[in-house]
Amino acid sequence: MDATVGDVIVLFGVNLGFAAILGIILGKTRLLDDMKGDFTDWIKYSAGIVIFGIMSLLGSIASIEYGGALLNVRDGGPIYGSLWFGPVIGIGAAVIGAAYRFTLGGATMVPCCLATLIAGTACGIIWYFYREKITTLIATLIAVVMGCVHILLVCASSLRTTSAGL
Repeated sequence: MDATVGDVIVLFGVNLGFAAILGIILGKTRLLDDMKGDFTDWIKYSAGIVIFGIMSLLGSIASIEYGGALLNVRDGGPIYGSLWFGPVIGIGAAVIGAAYRFTLGGATMVPCCLATLIAGTACGIIWYFYREKITTLIATLIAVVMGCVHILLVCASSLRTTSAGL
């Protein structure tokens, strides 16, 4: 049974709410802040990768069917991890999310895995150059752009597969 537009809004709303709560908790505890390059930083990086990697996994698992396609928020973990704490955490979370998506198989496996890796990497690059200027609005716009990139990759893959089959 297909989901309604309300279900889609709830899915994305829950993801944004979870991300906001996670950001507040990690920001207040400063668990992942003040990395200076010593051994304890690798523990912090590992914790961040696991936290945002799990968020990416949950984004895949909590998918809903809409119009014959599965909608999910898998790219949220890598995007938030990168924009809040940098490319190491974002790319690590993206690898976890992409690896899980790879295990699911299907016609959109490659573009979905690639889109997740691009989201973590691109947001990490953005953080590297603009970390002091990223506001909530800019982060939201970046997430929307990454979602559009994801959709374009899937559509391009579908077009290629369809034209190859003719």
